[in-house]
Amino acid sequence: MAAVCLTTLTEQWIRDRLQLKHPFLGDVRTLSLPGTHEEKIRHLGKALNNFVRLKSLDLSYNAIVSVEGLQHLKMLERLVLYYNCIPSLEKIKVLFELPVLRELDLRLNPLTKNCPHYRPHVVHAMPNLRKLDNCPVRDTERKAAILQFSSERPSLQHSSFSLNIPQDLSDEIILNFVETTPRDHGETDSVHKELEELEREDSDGLTEQRSSTPKQVILIFFDQPVLLTGLEKFPDFQSWKLFMLINGN
Repeated sequence: MAAVCLTTLTEQWIRDRLQLKHPFLGDVRTLSLPGTHEEKIRHLGKALNNFVRLKSLDLSYNAIVSVEGLQHLKMLERLVLYYNCIPSLEKIKVLFELPVLRELDLRLNPLTKNCPHYRPHVVHAMPNLRKLDNCPVRDTERKAAILQFSSERPSLQHSSFSLNIPQDLSDEIILNFVETTPRDHGETDSVHKELEELEREDSDGLTEQRSSTPKQVILIFFDQPVLLTGLEKFPDFQSWKLFMLINGN
């Protein structure tokens, strides 16, 4: 059995393989370069630099280990890398830079088995993706991926925790509790008035030592009952939000 030739892609190789005579490669919209039993692409190099308007690219059945060289294809909408040798998510990160990529096929690449949470990771990293590995990306799947990988909101690991307040700031904190349960319009107005009164009282009681820096507003949301150290005098926190107004120093 003859050994398979592994090649680094070049622009001239593409022209010879496809018998491409057109002088302006920027006019090419679709390119199909599947591997054969005799020859497979190993590296992409800079061969595709001039295919700037390419929309569909098929590189299936090759031996590609990295997609470095595709990041400049900003108009690419469909990319088929079926049955290649890409080992990890690190090797496809440049694809996350492609703004209009809608369809991606990475089936039968080692990364699909070697990388935990491979599919939700790719879905989260590519918000415009509509089909991955020949399966549609549904809204429910995308939302689950966002929840799994988003680090914007810290999660509470326990049902209680301690809130440590510096002693020198303890007299500058106003705690207001606003129910999360539905209220009618009149009750909502009443709550807002109470908040405004508390803010005015705090403003009137400022000392000369306090800074004129605007107050910081910190919102802490509790999904479960919590215990706040040093604040036991307040009622049950089951359905309340903690709204803290802290004077800047």
